Amino acid sequence: MNTKKLIATAIIAMLPISGFAELVINNKTKSYGTAKTNMSPCSSIAGSKGILNPDSSLTIPQAIFDLYCPKKCEVWVYMNKSCSGSKIATVTVDSKTGVSSVNNHQKVFTVSGSGKEVNIMGGK
Repeated sequence: MNTKKLIATAIIAMLPISGFAELVINNKTKSYGTAKTNMSPCSSIAGSKGILNPDSSLTIPQAIFDLYCPKKCEVWVYMNKSCSGSKIATVTVDSKTGVSSVNNHQKVFTVSGSGKEVNIMGGK
């Protein structure tokens, strides 16, 4: 296992005990979701903890931002378990203040958000 994968897995495995959660993602669809940045692998690298389940929420801790989005970055959102196919949206995130913009790329799903919360809605 390469070092980045090991670090990402270790950090994501600590999610339930983290007291400094920073960003909440609410998946209000019947589809699975994953994401990545230009500095990170697909979130699914962390196994089931890196895949957003249908009709659920996931809290991303500050440590993830510190590792993969140290200042400001674009997060590409996919509605599947593997970051494959077309991204549904690009979310611009500042590691300290949260979501600053959302650019939706299609009309089946709608991503919205600001500050420390992102909502994904729609689907077939």
